[in-house]
Amino acid sequence: MSQIFRKDLSNKSEKSFDGNAGVIMPAFLSIDSSGSAQRSGFVVDEKVIIVEGGADRKRLVRILAEPVTIICTNGTISPYRLEELLAPFEEQELFVFVDADEDGEKIRVLFKREYPDAIHLYTEKTYREVETTPDKVLASILLGAEFKIRPEFLT
Repeated sequence: MSQIFRKDLSNKSEKSFDGNAGVIMPAFLSIDSSGSAQRSGFVVDEKVIIVEGGADRKRLVRILAEPVTIICTNGTISPYRLEELLAPFEEQELFVFVDADEDGEKIRVLFKREYPDAIHLYTEKTYREVETTPDKVLASILLGAEFKIRPEFLT
């Protein structure tokens, strides 16, 4: 089951947009006067990162210094489910950051076919997984993609 999380910097906590399935569905989104999509008082973030699992998400949340929506696929995903999952985020900048293994490559191939404008971030094959990539390496990869990073990860 996929989940969508948003890092809320105002109180340094994480919010899960879960009904039952952990997914924001288009019917629950509204557009305010500034053109921002909202649900339950949360603004949908400009940037969305797709990762494979919760451990990957936790690693990125610690490093990021800006609000970012992080979607966990929890492994491989069908084209139909992917479209359903990403429908609320059609206007956001989409980043794919999955493991350097066979399952991660399957997800990348699907994204390249279904969402050719998505930006792909790569961990080094030495580390194989986002989860096992050192924090400073993750920070460098995210910084290269113009994400704001917490200062303690930049030294």
